Amino acid sequence: GPEVSSSLQTKYYTLTESGQAGIEAATATLHALFVQATEHVLANQESLAPYFHIPAALWPRIQDSWARQYVIKNDTISGRLDFALTDHGIKVYEYNADSASCLMECGYTQDAWSNAAGLGSIGRSNSSTLFTQLTAAWKSKNVQGTLHLLCDNDPEERYHSLYMKATAEAAGIPCVLVVGVQDLHFDSSDGTTILDGQNRPLRNVWKTWAWQTVISQYEARNAGAAATSGAVQVMDVMLHPSVRVFEPLWTVLPSSKAILPILTQLAPDNPYLLRSTFDPADIPLFTGGYVAKPVMGRTGANVSIYNGSGDLISATAGKWVDDTIVYQEIALLPKYEDDCYVQVNTWAIDGEYGGTVLRIDESNIVGLNSGIYPMRVVPDKCLSMAISASSVLPKYLNAVKKDLAVHTLNIARHVGNARYLDASLPFVPTFEAKYGHEVSTAQQSKYYTITEAGQAGVEAATDILHQLFLRATDHVLAHKRELAPYFCIPAGLWPKIQHSWTHHKQDTISGRLDFALTDQGMKVYEYNADSASCLMECGYTQDAWSNAAGLGSIGRSNSSTLFTQLTAAWKSKNVQGTLHLLCDDDDEERYHSLYMKAAAEAAGIPSVLIVGVQDLHFDSSDGTTILDGQNRPLRNVWKTWAWQTVISQYEARNAGAAATSGAVQVMDVMLHPSVRVFEPLWTVLPSSKAILPILTQLAPDNPYLLRSTFDPADIPLFTGGYVAKPVMGRTGANVSIYNGSGDLISATAGKWVD
Repeated sequence: GPEVSSSLQTKYYTLTESGQAGIEAATATLHALFVQATEHVLANQESLAPYFHIPAALWPRIQDSWARQYVIKNDTISGRLDFALTDHGIKVYEYNADSASCLMECGYTQDAWSNAAGLGSIGRSNSSTLFTQLTAAWKSKNVQGTLHLLCDNDPEERYHSLYMKATAEAAGIPCVLVVGVQDLHFDSSDGTTILDGQNRPLRNVWKTWAWQTVISQYEARNAGAAATSGAVQVMDVMLHPSVRVFEPLWTVLPSSKAILPILTQLAPDNPYLLRSTFDPADIPLFTGGYVAKPVMGRTGANVSIYNGSGDLISATAGKWVDDTIVYQEIALLPKYEDDCYVQVNTWAIDGEYGGTVLRIDESNIVGLNSGIYPMRVVPDKCLSMAISASSVLPKYLNAVKKDLAVHTLNIARHVGNARYLDASLPFVPTFEAKYGHEVSTAQQSKYYTITEAGQAGVEAATDILHQLFLRATDHVLAHKRELAPYFCIPAGLWPKIQHSWTHHKQDTISGRLDFALTDQGMKVYEYNADSASCLMECGYTQDAWSNAAGLGSIGRSNSSTLFTQLTAAWKSKNVQGTLHLLCDDDDEERYHSLYMKAAAEAAGIPSVLIVGVQDLHFDSSDGTTILDGQNRPLRNVWKTWAWQTVISQYEARNAGAAATSGAVQVMDVMLHPSVRVFEPLWTVLPSSKAILPILTQLAPDNPYLLRSTFDPADIPLFTGGYVAKPVMGRTGANVSIYNGSGDLISATAGKWVD
């Protein structure tokens, strides 16, 4: 219906900012963990496949779906994680990696209802970027031709499909909605191509049909059940070798309950997981109780809940009575003041948090008919609504000092003298010119290891802090009058920063967080949101060195996907025309630029490296367009030049220092209204030390933050000591460290004395 409410009273829920941060971190971390578990299943198919109840003949197709990663593995748009918020943190029930249920409610109706009901001033939306994220996801997929969106003749499936259609069309993809399959038919000219009712071939398909439907039809057909003569079934579309399907076939694995015991084996200490098993002999380990659910079950069917004494306390009916059972440690949904149980459902869009929707029911098993209510995110001190602080404060994943260990490695001479980098890669010769090509010139070297738990903590901290620095940036721009003076940025640049945030918020590719691993957990020093330093070493040389030195069998890489992620990021930006990569005449800046250039070119973007600015010039025909040495206009720029360089040049020019007549300066490029810059101007804010005290104000209890202040009167609060660093400082310059007695124990020189 169209009404806000048919009754005089209704309800809504609020979640604290700390709780929201925990949910976002859990979403990104668990998506990655479910993907890792999928890879594990496919690597151990012989022993694990029987648990999944998937026909043997479909496994080669699943393997192909996964292995062809540049075509299919990354063909995911969205997936939904189902959680319980418990007194011990957030616990995941399962990952619906192949479901669109609740998508539109999350991304549109809950905010529209909140605004209409007068809740717009209470906290903030949890999902205001979901539509934009979906559009960005579609842009990154390089869909060629028409996208057909297939759904059953059901109102809910239809409106979710229309919502997804709108996001794909916003990405510039022509779309067609197909309800049911009755209008689909095989092309009479070849007997294999599937056509829609307008005789358009199906090449790209997004669907609400579950892969389980395909499995059921596949089993029926192989059991001798024939389709109506010439009729197209769902399986014919979704298994067609010429049809690209979103979500791809491999998502049937993370969507299966059979993945849950495998997750327990892979990450037994992960705080988001509930221990799960196939073996009923393990049930006594679940002292608080357990849940029995069928491997193939959906929509809460055939679920049984038992208490710690083994008594059945809740159960649902369904068609999976004879299915294999997974036993999962109990974590009952919390019940709130309205006497309803609440399940938290979050969306992962391209693997990143997109939004949250709440499923509400009087039963502790959420099913098809469970209700949906809106949720707002409020400051930690605001606890006036339904969800209390005690039930949402997250247990943050973290890493501590002991997770990291150093090891000595003896290196044989023939190994040490060997070339370990691939000199055919465009970025390698410059690196070798600076650092040499040998594995090691010494007979001993060292390397470090981090535990899986520590790695999970590093990943969670990275995701949470990136979002927190973005929130702090938004806060600064919303309170420019009082906060801008702390940043030492010329007043004339603030409108440009605001414009950059409003129109180019998504034009970020990479940023580097600097941490200390302490006995109390990870602590962030700062966010270099505008720096490429160490990028190639992270994404290429450390793994190449490890393999050459014989460490390939020790643990795993922490960054093997970095290049692929950079390429995916570039694909999502919809860069039109040539990308110019600008760097100073410095070997390190050059090889980082060449590494990033390779990632952009892998995304299909024509790219040009520009070293220095001496060959850049203004177009004589208009006096404003900036051209490179080959007279190509600069429209898209990635750079190693820091925004601080721009600020310095801007201040100098406004102080009367003129550039060499007609010469192009870095500031002319990076502030040009017709040039799109990666990383955009607004990143000067999260990169500034001035953001640190603001983070302390916004998230005083965040365990990753070190308390910071502008006021020296607050120093006595830092009883263990403190660090003094300049707002505009870079590369560790002008940093002073004092102990708890106020004695200077370490200091660096630099140009930011004042």
